[in-house]
Amino acid sequence: MANEADFGFMLWDGESPGTIVNVARLVSTSKPVVLYVYPRKLFLNLRTRADLDKLLGNTPVQVAAKLQRYIVEHAREFARSTIFGST
Repeated sequence: MANEADFGFMLWDGESPGTIVNVARLVSTSKPVVLYVYPRKLFLNLRTRADLDKLLGNTPVQVAAKLQRYIVEHAREFARSTIFGST
């Protein structure tokens, strides 16, 4: 999806790692994402790795750890230190 898309529009439940993997793929190729974070009833515009970092920094520790593990397992090429710390 990320390779063919020009931008992303995604709905996130605040926990699903699949959505965040797709967000990471898009922003790592400089494609903008509009993300609706359902638990916060909030739209976010993500354009950079720093934007994704900020989002994950506001995520509960247990959820962030789950997201990191999922990305390392399923999208290794996107698990870069600028987003997810040393992997």
